[in-house]
Amino acid sequence: KQWYQRRVRGIQQYLISVGIPGTALRFRQHMDKEMAHYACDCWDAECLTTYGWVEIVGCADRSCFDLNAHATAASTKFVAQQRLDIPVSREVVEVSLNKAVIGKAFKKAAGAVSGAIANLTDSQKEAMKEQLESGNPYKVVLEGGEECEVTPAMVSGIKTVIRTEHVREFVPNVIEPSF
Repeated sequence: KQWYQRRVRGIQQYLISVGIPGTALRFRQHMDKEMAHYACDCWDAECLTTYGWVEIVGCADRSCFDLNAHATAASTKFVAQQRLDIPVSREVVEVSLNKAVIGKAFKKAAGAVSGAIANLTDSQKEAMKEQLESGNPYKVVLEGGEECEVTPAMVSGIKTVIRTEHVREFVPNVIEPSF
């Protein structure tokens, strides 16, 4: 949010510096129903002319919409990395899979099932552990909405470990000014 606010202020300063009087300049935030599907926020700079208020700049916060869409289409990660000055340790739940059993059971969907398990939250992984330990299968929902049952034989272990991170990965956001 701070970067976006700075960008909008920078647009305002630029427009005043090129001669648009501050009294003839206003910013209008788009309402939810006006925003493009890719934007999480959008402001227009409007200038008072002899025709009334006219939009002269649009500034959309596209968040990480584009990179996430490309990552999904390319089946890869598009992330930036930031080296941490002080490493951060945190508890995470790791699931070890019996890939031979998963491959035999799900064939071409084995990768999607493994990915769906990897993307579970820690609390979901704990719930999966409890269910599998009681001898019951755990249902995993794939990206397309298909449900798959993971049996105890498909998982060789679920445990909580401490992971130390030296690098933070994140998907950068995009601020798009249109003059």
